[in-house]
Amino acid sequence: PDETVALTVRRLVPRMGLDQLIRAYALLAARRPSLRLVVAGSGPLRSELERRAAETSARVDFCGFLAPEALLAHYQAADLFLLPSATLEAFGMVVLESLACGTPVLATNCGGPPELLAPLDARLLLADDDPHTIADSVLSSGLTVAAEAGFRDRCRVHVVANYPWARTAEEYERLARLAIARRGREGRS
Repeated sequence: PDETVALTVRRLVPRMGLDQLIRAYALLAARRPSLRLVVAGSGPLRSELERRAAETSARVDFCGFLAPEALLAHYQAADLFLLPSATLEAFGMVVLESLACGTPVLATNCGGPPELLAPLDARLLLADDDPHTIADSVLSSGLTVAAEAGFRDRCRVHVVANYPWARTAEEYERLARLAIARRGREGRS
């Protein structure tokens, strides 16, 4: 209760922007000591990221791979979810998972996340993955949005209204039929 917890769930590889996120939390440590970052996931950069975090006064915990039940509890307990992708983020299922749990997401403005987040609230988009940008955005728009009355409910409603599984399945089926029809017109099997 005396901490503000941000969560990120990522494969610990370079394109995920976690090195920049650790640098951002080093900047945040002096400005907001009650902030804690929880990094869930595994990958080849784990030891390097842990070393970098240990060299700062930032409060960063690495919890490794989480089973589905534990992941759900982490999403629900977090005040904010961070997605600092350094390069293209294709869709960002973690964005929808977090929002479905009522946890706002602050994400870089690349790939799929802008499409998912802008209709909910444009303040959830980071201009870039620079550590100063991330740190400033966490303190300003990220925590502001997370603290707004009713915003967690808005997150859940946004996902339920716009991304139900039935609609997703229908859209995949429609696209598959289009692809099959096009291949048939082109004389390919």
